Amino acid sequence: MRAIDLLGQTSTYSDVFYILKDTTPPTIPSIISPSDGFLSSTTTISFDWSDSSDLRSGILEYFISISTSQYFENLIYSSNPINSALTVYNLQEGKLYWKVKAKDKAGNYSLYSSTYSFYIDISSPIIINNQISPTQWYLTDPGAAFDIDFQDLSSGLTTIEYRIRKGANDTGTILKDWTQIIPDLNGQNSYTNNWALDFNSAVDGLNYVSVRAYDRIGLSSTSIDSFILRKDTSSPNIIDNQSGDDIWRNNSGTTYNVDFEDLGIGVSTAQYKITSLPNQAGTIIKDWTDIFTNQNYSSYTNDWQVDFFALQETATNYVSVRAWDGLGSSKTLNDVFYILKDTTKPTISDNQPDDNIWRNTDPGPIYDVDFADLGGSKLNNVQYCASSSTSLTCDIKPWTNIALNIGATYYTQNW
Repeated sequence: MRAIDLLGQTSTYSDVFYILKDTTPPTIPSIISPSDGFLSSTTTISFDWSDSSDLRSGILEYFISISTSQYFENLIYSSNPINSALTVYNLQEGKLYWKVKAKDKAGNYSLYSSTYSFYIDISSPIIINNQISPTQWYLTDPGAAFDIDFQDLSSGLTTIEYRIRKGANDTGTILKDWTQIIPDLNGQNSYTNNWALDFNSAVDGLNYVSVRAYDRIGLSSTSIDSFILRKDTSSPNIIDNQSGDDIWRNNSGTTYNVDFEDLGIGVSTAQYKITSLPNQAGTIIKDWTDIFTNQNYSSYTNDWQVDFFALQETATNYVSVRAWDGLGSSKTLNDVFYILKDTTKPTISDNQPDDNIWRNTDPGPIYDVDFADLGGSKLNNVQYCASSSTSLTCDIKPWTNIALNIGATYYTQNW
């Protein structure tokens, strides 16, 4: 500096002070970690970025910003560390964004670094069960009918699966092992579409369906027996334990062993029909008649009777059965057994006049009394006895076979 008075005299003073000028901003820092898309299973994150350079005034500090928005409207954390690294604790779950900039000692700011995102996920996926259980009875594959939703609002879903077992509480035969409901979720936060399963793998009856979900961190949730799938695609089953009834019957009360079962919704109605010929041919002796109705038996094993009074004599009565389940599926089985009926007593035709000839020797087979059985079972044996009076005392000769094992409708030989 110098000073000059009115006489032109001067004084000079060198280096009174100095000035530092820096109008150039620092270089932009580059993010090192966490990298873009980083997944973390902890709420403690170590941030690191490259050192900025400033060839004049030098770096004073950095500014780090963390937000739930890529536009940083809502900052959840900010700080101005002097070093290019920082550890932050207790960050919230979800997808977070971060960026950093540098400030030099002259107050110049660099531009912000690129914005990187990262995920904090310490919670397992959520399974939202909206499915009614047990389901209705399905006769055919219902397709995408099952309403269980999946959600992970932090790192996002990667895999959702179901499994079908025969028993409850994760027991019984595995009918369909873990199978993806939909592939390639790619981290989406929720899946709410109704979905289908492998209906053909399920069995008639009750099927226990479990589900599970994984997120991108590897955390998982499982729901055992999320719902019971009820399936019935088969007709009722008829179990014929009854052979043909070869015993000739002359009264009612005989029961017959033909059973019915349905592993699905159950047997609703069972009926029998009686015809004079096999395969429901010939005369209808008794049209379809209920054995039981309006039921839902999984198994019906009680022996049952037919209408004995409707049966025909002198003919074979062929019995067929049919059954329905609650969905209308039916099955018919012809000629499960047959019945022989004979309620007509044998007849005796007395063609023999009184023998008024006194006998002193055996006259041989001269007596003409015939026998017949018109009821159908045929004669088995015929007998006589002799009494000393008109009362049937058989005191002279007790009942004695004239013929055995006849097996014919008539016996007309003299004896």
